[in-house]
Amino acid sequence: MSLEQLITTISQNPHKLEITRLRNAEYKSEEYNKIKLQLPAITPHGSFGSLKKESLNSLSNYMYFDIDGFNNSEDVNQVIKKLFDSFPISLICRSVGGRGLAFLLKVSGVTIENFDSIHAFIRQDFQNNGYKIDDAAGGLARKWIITYDPDVIFNHDNEFIIDQTSYKEFIESRKTTAKKREKRKEDLESKDELDEIIPFSDLCKIIKIESEFNKEIQGDFTIEEMEYYKIIYPAIIKDGNKHRTYVRIINALYYLNPKITQQQILSYLFYINSSAEAKMSISKLKLLVGRICDQIEQTGEIRIKTRIKKIHFNKNSFLTKSQKQSMAGKINGALKSNKTKESIQQAITDLEVNNIKPTRKNIAEKLGISQKTVQRNWKKELTDISDLDFTLCKQTKAIRDNLSEHDYVEEYIVENNKENFIDDDFDFWNNGIGSDND
Repeated sequence: MSLEQLITTISQNPHKLEITRLRNAEYKSEEYNKIKLQLPAITPHGSFGSLKKESLNSLSNYMYFDIDGFNNSEDVNQVIKKLFDSFPISLICRSVGGRGLAFLLKVSGVTIENFDSIHAFIRQDFQNNGYKIDDAAGGLARKWIITYDPDVIFNHDNEFIIDQTSYKEFIESRKTTAKKREKRKEDLESKDELDEIIPFSDLCKIIKIESEFNKEIQGDFTIEEMEYYKIIYPAIIKDGNKHRTYVRIINALYYLNPKITQQQILSYLFYINSSAEAKMSISKLKLLVGRICDQIEQTGEIRIKTRIKKIHFNKNSFLTKSQKQSMAGKINGALKSNKTKESIQQAITDLEVNNIKPTRKNIAEKLGISQKTVQRNWKKELTDISDLDFTLCKQTKAIRDNLSEHDYVEEYIVENNKENFIDDDFDFWNNGIGSDND
């Protein structure tokens, strides 16, 4: 596919209805992932015989980058314009999920041997200018799902020129970092393996494992959007998943604890490592922590994907975990229903402005939803969350079993104060306070 063909496909994508449904679906939900996996993709960096860099047939002379995590389409559009005005970008557009952007740079002199270093160099250049380029978007044989954006911006004549002096300094810096890692490895071999581990009880007092909502809550709960992250991991970490899991946790610890030390991170991973199917040796664990921590501290780039959390429960309310799950489910249902109703009303307005009759069929096609959903919601009023009845949600097991008030309070204290510093309760995460995974 040539650049011209790619531009045409993005602006007139034959899968635009599916992509519209994807953008209206809950982020990373089952529906979202199902649609996304069915969309066509390309390998922007070249032509390959398979999804392995060793099968490269020819390079495209373009490099792919993306930025995720925008709150709304207005923010995406502003950054797209700013980037295109500031850098020699060949193509830039909204991502397939609509919550980010993607762009291509034409770069000369790229080979299979220097691809990773040049990509990292350019990525750092953008990061130094304040743009949070996704580090995971690298890789010679990476895939890019073809997006839909009728406003795609492009310039065939643009080319990103590598400043050779800066590039050589970057390469030398990487060599220096590699030497430091080797020196650290030598130092570790001469030290007692456990001399740096902080006792677990002390560690619990000094680091956070989830984002905190610090505003005062009147009543049982409040609704307010905030960026949220919580460290979770499997009860048993399978062999082959340790490195990826530990790297994610290191990044998360920096995000949640800006002043955290490498010793604290090592200690936290030491206890998590005890849950691994095949434990990583303490020396390898120290090397991994040192390498990732050095990278984060040098670049300032923390690689995690937060989610938006809307429902926050009052810590002083006597609500058990199951009660919060039930209430959150009801609230989330009402919020999702309100979002659908608002989208339908906006679609009706947009159609009328363009002199198109707002029939169920036209509304459904515009939003990428079924006509039954339109029929079920378009004449309904928005639900006032304060009017929701949580009576059934609050009928706890203790009340159903006719336990005394003392027994109920005791159950609450045990359930809500048990050790949750390392939380493996995936049912609570997925069905309760929120619906997005880390």
